[in-house]
Amino acid sequence: MTKEQSISQIIGEYVNATNSLAMAELRHRLVTYLRSDDEQHHEIDGAALIAEERQRQVSEKGWTAEHVDAYDKGELTDQAVALAVRQAWTDISRDEAFDIWGLAHAHQNDRVRQLVIAGALIAAEIDRIRRAKA
Repeated sequence: MTKEQSISQIIGEYVNATNSLAMAELRHRLVTYLRSDDEQHHEIDGAALIAEERQRQVSEKGWTAEHVDAYDKGELTDQAVALAVRQAWTDISRDEAFDIWGLAHAHQNDRVRQLVIAGALIAAEIDRIRRAKA
């Protein structure tokens, strides 16, 4: 399949998508397909990177609302803190009590990636709290 055919297929699926989650996933696929790895961090702003990461967490990792709702003891924010703080400021980023999934260590050489994941986890926690209050 050529690049043009792949793009056309994704656009066709997008047009026929029936919900916003499917549309967001297809947008993510298209944007990822169109950009090389080097271009990804330079063409879109931080908020868009965070939104794309949250969508990736849902579509590729299965971190749906139902999955996230099980983490009601602060696990999402603890992991976000471990990713967001700079090691020069604190040892929290190396503390297993905070870095419960080892993400800070796994992405230690990509500061933007750490912050994007932290932002997506915070967004997931905000949504979880709002659902719990509803």
